[in-house]
Amino acid sequence: MVTHVDINRLATARMDDLTERYVAIRAKKKALEAELAAKLEPLEAGLDALATAMLTKLHQEGAKSQATPHGTVYIATTSTAKIVDFEAMWQFAKENDVPEILQKRVSLSELEAYNESHPDAPVPGVVSEKIQSARVRAK
Repeated sequence: MVTHVDINRLATARMDDLTERYVAIRAKKKALEAELAAKLEPLEAGLDALATAMLTKLHQEGAKSQATPHGTVYIATTSTAKIVDFEAMWQFAKENDVPEILQKRVSLSELEAYNESHPDAPVPGVVSEKIQSARVRAK
């Protein structure tokens, strides 16, 4: 494990030694993650089956929740939305004066492509940055 004290010593180490250690630790981490995922899989399946059974029982009983000695079971609703026709959605938002129904964000890949081809004319109202980090590609 690398600690704060190790940082000074690592700064003077050879790049090859640092890379070897990095790749070894990353491989160990990946192996542990795979082992954990395999151990969690049957537990997740069991939780999913129990949750399905509890939801079915709540629906059958017409209940939104039910208290038990071990905890309260309740129905949680998660909503999702996916635009399948952007032009129709955009037209609807304009015609009904509801632009807030859409999120305001920029396509990073398109912004980067534009900035590369127009380095002296940045897109107004957008602040972008590039953050560098060291990564290792194993041989």
